[in-house]
Amino acid sequence: RASTNRSRAGPKEQRTLFGILILATLLRFQGMFGESLDHLEVSYLPGIGRPSPFAEGTSGFAAVPRMLGEMAELYCLDLVHPPLYHLILGIMRLFGSADWLLRLPGLIASLWTCWLLWKFMRRWGGSVGLLTAFLYAIAGPSTYFGQDATPYAAVGLVAVASVVTMVQALERGRNRDWAVYFTVITIGFFCHYNLAILGVAELLTLLGLTWVGRADRRWPASQRPPRRRA
Repeated sequence: RASTNRSRAGPKEQRTLFGILILATLLRFQGMFGESLDHLEVSYLPGIGRPSPFAEGTSGFAAVPRMLGEMAELYCLDLVHPPLYHLILGIMRLFGSADWLLRLPGLIASLWTCWLLWKFMRRWGGSVGLLTAFLYAIAGPSTYFGQDATPYAAVGLVAVASVVTMVQALERGRNRDWAVYFTVITIGFFCHYNLAILGVAELLTLLGLTWVGRADRRWPASQRPPRRRA
């Protein structure tokens, strides 16, 4: 079982975590500056790879049928993405045209995920948290997507954050904790539609926990707001 003790990390553990984050940063830096954007990264730039309602000279409402028809094609499943990450990359373009600026959100998301994994897993012990953060820092997929302009590092961050906030909401049972959880998973969906699959899986998990714990009086009691003292 996870420990309910939320003791603060000591100086040695904090220094080790800082070293892990520095290592993760250095591993991701090597791919941020050396190469130009590839085709997958370019597909997430604002206005790129999106069905155009005004193709072939059409305009106004006459273009709508063609746009809907194009969006119904199977290849558009790989081209049409939720708008939030496009917006983030558009904001980064305001600071300059360098490719590394478009890759910076991925680096930030990757490092944030590393820290969040340590924070969550250290409930099983400080060494467990540090080992988890270290394995994530050096893992090939997390390194690769932490140094490019695709939203997959952000998808990983939301996936971890949704689990963490769901567990906290189950432990505390407060409305604001559930609000934080649903906000996290909603933001993730607007970054990439695959987060909807994770959200459905987590909701099914919650329904399963509700069903299994229906005979425990503490479960329905935790769903009711606390009474105010007179």
